[in-house]
Amino acid sequence: MKKSAVFLAVILLLAFCSVPCFAEIQWPPPNYNMPRTVLSESSFDYLSESLKISYGALSSTGLRIAGVVFSVCLISGIFLRLFLDKLNLYNSVWKREFHRKVKAEDRRRNLDSIVEDRVAEMEVGLLAKARFRLRNPLADLNEKIYQRELSYQADQAIRQRHPERAYEEAIYRRQISAAAGIEFVRRNPVLSAESRISSRENNFVAEGLFRQRNPNYTVMRKVDDRFLSDEADKQYREQFPERYDQRREMYENLSREYDEARHRRPRRRRWR
Repeated sequence: MKKSAVFLAVILLLAFCSVPCFAEIQWPPPNYNMPRTVLSESSFDYLSESLKISYGALSSTGLRIAGVVFSVCLISGIFLRLFLDKLNLYNSVWKREFHRKVKAEDRRRNLDSIVEDRVAEMEVGLLAKARFRLRNPLADLNEKIYQRELSYQADQAIRQRHPERAYEEAIYRRQISAAAGIEFVRRNPVLSAESRISSRENNFVAEGLFRQRNPNYTVMRKVDDRFLSDEADKQYREQFPERYDQRREMYENLSREYDEARHRRPRRRRWR
């Protein structure tokens, strides 16, 4: 668009400038007796002077043409910047507005047809997805695995770069979860109670089935817990003897107060 406009402007300007040049020429020229040319020494002197005059005339004419071309290019560039850019912008906006009006009018007149076309496109998309899954059964699985890996890597990178943000996010999630639990209990007290009862019943049944299937596991776990407790108490006594004695004395005082409050005979406790 811009190049064609510049080319047309240059052609019109050259044609306008060339018309006065041909206006003074008489065509066809009149008949006249052509003089006889006689070469002499003086003619060569005139020849050099005429060449200088012709060269000067050609130079002046070339400068004029160059000035005209430069002026045309400059004026056309300014014209394109000031007028054609705004004109192109206006035309583009007008085309979009026109297409928008056409779409709105088409939607108003043929709403059912547009809906049917959209439904057909969605059906085609679903069929394409189903056929793609039949041909590539592991594609969805690989995509899900890739997304999980990418999400995990992004989460790790964020935690390394911004550890305080990870802490704040974890605290915020805990607060939201606690607030949601409190609000759920307030709105649905019966459902919350039923949920807790069901959870305890399921745990009780699961514990019973587990003990039936693994009768020795509970005993072994209790033995391991007692052994770990004895080892921990032994190491604690070796590392912190003063603190161990203070704890023992505190427990003895609490036991004595408990027995006296219930009028019981104080018992001697065995400390490991």
